[in-house]
Amino acid sequence: MKDFNYYDFLKLAKQLFHDEKYQSEAAIRTIIGRSYYSVFLHVREFIKDNLEKLDPNLYEEFMQYILPKGVVHSSVRKIIKKLSFKLGYKIAKLSDLRKDADYDLSIIISKQEAEEAIQTAEELMLQVNEELAKSFENKISEVKLIIEEYKTKVKRI
Repeated sequence: MKDFNYYDFLKLAKQLFHDEKYQSEAAIRTIIGRSYYSVFLHVREFIKDNLEKLDPNLYEEFMQYILPKGVVHSSVRKIIKKLSFKLGYKIAKLSDLRKDADYDLSIIISKQEAEEAIQTAEELMLQVNEELAKSFENKISEVKLIIEEYKTKVKRI
């Protein structure tokens, strides 16, 4: 069975954005969510691939203690922020917008915010591979500390 291609979430977001039938606030909120998840899944897979290649034991800890637990989003954002503050900041902003779109029904989410979410997701999809591959290897010890921190949190629960 072939793995789901997370980039399809971004393609769907773009299709919804450009389709005149889907201009409702629900569609706009969905566009933001799918844009975020395309990036999140891309980054998560990037981290997994690099851990497996550079430190198989750390990869196993990530798979056992981080991935299946409720800390995966925050740990992935923290790892990326450690590797590149700029990219970590962009992902955090997109995550905040996704949370607003999903949970804060009292605010109006604009089509412009949906367009910005798509643009940010497209930029991040390119930048993650280009900018982070080298820094991941150089900062593997710092990544290890983050994974250990989250492993300890998960074990306490």
